[in-house]
Amino acid sequence: MIYLKEPLIAAVIVNWNRQDLLKQAVVSLLNNGWKNLAIIVVDNGSTDGSVDLIRDIFPDVHLIVNSGNYGFARANNQGFERAYALGAEYIFLLNNDATVEAGCLSKLRNYLGTHHKVGAVAPYIFYSEKPDVIWFGGGVADLWRGRIGHIGIRRRFDARRYREVRCGYLTGCAFLVRTEVVQKTGGFDPIFGLYSEDVDLSLKIRRLGWELWAIPQAKVFHQVSASAGGSTSPFKAYHLGRSTAILMKRYVPALSWLALLPLGLLGGIFKSVKLIGRGYSASAWAMWRGIAAGMFNWLVPIEFRLGLENSSD
Repeated sequence: MIYLKEPLIAAVIVNWNRQDLLKQAVVSLLNNGWKNLAIIVVDNGSTDGSVDLIRDIFPDVHLIVNSGNYGFARANNQGFERAYALGAEYIFLLNNDATVEAGCLSKLRNYLGTHHKVGAVAPYIFYSEKPDVIWFGGGVADLWRGRIGHIGIRRRFDARRYREVRCGYLTGCAFLVRTEVVQKTGGFDPIFGLYSEDVDLSLKIRRLGWELWAIPQAKVFHQVSASAGGSTSPFKAYHLGRSTAILMKRYVPALSWLALLPLGLLGGIFKSVKLIGRGYSASAWAMWRGIAAGMFNWLVPIEFRLGLENSSD
């Protein structure tokens, strides 16, 4: 029998001040069962001991240490460059606040190995605190109708109901992509800083003629928004607003804005009222600041100041 060596998968994790979660993410990859694996951690200037943790406990992990918070997109691109240099055939993105189920990498790679039109594939992603509830079961990206979102979010998983699904986009939380595909797209666009960079990359992959899929047989568990100060933090609201505005400007035809602008304003007002009603007036204000920043090309410093308010992707 001829033994065929597993192709090299490079797993890229961007970290910023999440030593506890980072350790769990790395351990889950090491215990995943894929032998030919290179783990690349890109640290965005952490001050909580994350760098020492990797150096002391995981000496075989490839570590890139930035002097400050370079943002999710730019840091991932640094990880991609290291993956190219290592000769990885596939790149696996994983958030520092997520863990992979045993066998996840094998299932994702086997799917790409047998589906040659698929450029990238994502696992189904579940809430860590509710491991039978879906956070991501595929992504819809219909910008012309103003629809960007997760399929099956907050629904209880039923294997009889959920199947492999072709996607409009894949979340940057976790997916496996062919290295050649990432190279042709140029990776993430750092203009986004945080959020929507995954939608942008997915749309670039699709424009190259590749398909995107999510499969339920591979599973990841995500501590949703743990690194961004919670789902209603002003930091997250600001960057979601800004990145979404940039995305819409880039991909939506000018004529479509006539219909989208009033709908977007109504949607934003509705969300603001909802946030204020729940006691998150600072987040409502931050969201509108972000939208204005994205629409009018206001610059955001490379160093993401936490005074607005706490965190990273």
